Amino acid sequence: MKNVKTEIREYLSPIDINNFVGLTLTLKQGLDGYMLNKDRCTQNLRHFMNVINKKFYGNAFKRYGKRLQIFPVIEKSKEGRYHYHMIIERPSDRCINDFIHLIETEWVKTHFGHRQIHLDQFIDFDLMESGSSSNG
Repeated sequence: MKNVKTEIREYLSPIDINNFVGLTLTLKQGLDGYMLNKDRCTQNLRHFMNVINKKFYGNAFKRYGKRLQIFPVIEKSKEGRYHYHMIIERPSDRCINDFIHLIETEWVKTHFGHRQIHLDQFIDFDLMESGSSSNG
C-alpha cells in the first residue's frame, strides 16, 4: 500500500504548483457556546471559499461554477486545536499582496476564523518528505 505522501503527490501531479500558494488557517476553538468540531470546520471553510470565489469571479462563480481550486487538510494538534493546511490556487490576474490581504480580511470575518494565518508563496513538495509528522 502506498503511503499518504506518495498518494498526495500523484493526485496533485497534473497541477501546475506554481499557480498555488500554501496556506495555514487557524480556527477559534469555541464561540458563543459552540465548540468547534470537524463539521463546523468544514462549514466555516466552505463559507470562506464561497466569499472568496464570489469576490474573484463575481456572478461567474454561481452561473458557471468558476472557483479557485483548493486542496485542504484539517488537522488537530496534540493540544486538540483544529486548523487547516492547504494549497490554494492563486488567481493569475491578481497581485499576490491583494490576494493575501483578501484572505486575511475575509478569514477573520468567518464565524470560527482566527487571526493567525500563514501563507507560503512557494510550495516545495520535497519538504513534505522531511517535514513534521501529521499529528499536528
